[in-house]
Amino acid sequence: MRLAFSVATEVDPDILIVDEILGVGDGGFREKCFDRIRQFRSSGKTILMVSHDMINMRDFCDRVLLIHNGALIEQGEPSYVVNCYEALLASPQPLHVR
Repeated sequence: MRLAFSVATEVDPDILIVDEILGVGDGGFREKCFDRIRQFRSSGKTILMVSHDMINMRDFCDRVLLIHNGALIEQGEPSYVVNCYEALLASPQPLHVR
């Protein structure tokens, strides 16, 4: 994962796709990833982050999409969508998408 992230960010892409990579590795590796993501963000690059880590969603995203069973459930401001996700997890009833 370290090598893959390093290569992906070293080529200076216009769009960076990060799929749960921050869930692996030690604290030092994660902090280096976060620093690199912050650099991308400050330079105006597009970052697509796929994660179940709601802290990262709140900290790094301008907009969040909540997808469940392949359907878009909610989208918008990170705190609002994260709250929807947490409510979905806490729901005793399984969510059925129409």
